[in-house]
Parts: sequence; structure tokens; C-alpha cells
Amino acid sequence: MPAQSRRLAAGPTGRALQLYAKRLPKRLVSSESHTCLLVGDTHGPQMRPVEAAVSARFPDSRLRRIDRLPAAGRTGFAADLIVVCQSWSDEHAADEVETLLSAAPLARILCVYGRWCDSDGRTRSIWPLAVRVPAAEFETRLAHELEVLEGTRPPLPLTASRAEIFAAWSRPALNACSIRRDTSTRSSPET
Repeated sequence: MPAQSRRLAAGPTGRALQLYAKRLPKRLVSSESHTCLLVGDTHGPQMRPVEAAVSARFPDSRLRRIDRLPAAGRTGFAADLIVVCQSWSDEHAADEVETLLSAAPLARILCVYGRWCDSDGRTRSIWPLAVRVPAAEFETRLAHELEVLEGTRPPLPLTASRAEIFAAWSRPALNACSIRRDTSTRSSPET
């Protein structure tokens, strides 16, 4: 098992992630063959860095941009990664999100949300927690998702709990840490 998979296995869902990692198919194509669909308004100050990061990773021939989520299922473009920008709460209706999730079951999907949507994970359940990522952390998460597409990191299921999400996307150094007590220097009560 690769070192990356061993580090992932240290979290509370380690066994499940190990099993997932064993079932990952070996990619026969390079990471340069991945496609991306960028959905939503990327002109605001919070989403400009998101568009810049996506544009840097995907050339125009492998990137499509659309303004509204309902059109995402009708593009005829089979995307490996779908990035949806959400600038305010309820920008995307629940039925639109469900349609997208069912129309692209094999695609990696990210909902990049701005500051106005910080509490949506607690107060709304439109997007699964596993796909939500703050705009400020998008570049790191994008790198993780590309590792998933390349087959070097196990995918996180849409039904993942908060603990599973934390374990899967934390830095490897955090997953590999363990707290150990050094009992050799303690004195016993009898001495």
C-alpha cells in the first residue's frame, strides 16, 4: 500500500478508506486528460481566485463555463470535475442540486461557497457536506480532488460524516500524528 494510503488510514474511517483505496482503478490516461465544468458567477471578488485556479489547471479545450446550475446537466460535456460557485445562500435550489448529482454520478463535484454561505452546512442541507469547500480553501481541495481523479487518493463518498470529511482532507501530517504518553519518566506513588 502506498505511504499516502497508509497515512489516510490513520483517521477514524481508516479501514473504510483502505478498502476504498484497494478498489481504485489504475488510470491509463494522464492527469492532463481530465475535464472540468465551472458553474456560476465567477466575477465577484471571492470567486475570481477560484476561476484563476481552475483556469490554471485546465486549458480552454478541457474547460467549460456556464452561468447557471440548471444548464449543467444539458451541456453534453462529460466533465470529470464539476465546480459550482455559490456566492449567497439558496443561490441554487435543492431540486437543481439533486438533478446535478443524479446527472453526473461519476464526476467529482465541488460546491465552492463564499463568506455569505459559511453557516449553510449547519442551517441548510442542499449540498452534501462532502462537496462543500470554502472559497479560501479551494486550491488545496482542488489539488486533493485531482489526486482522486488520478487514482492516488481514495474518493470521499457524498454521504460522508463531518469526522470522515476531516480525516480525509486533513493534511497527511495531521492524520499520521498520534498522541503518546511517555510513562518512563513518571514516578510511581510508592517511590
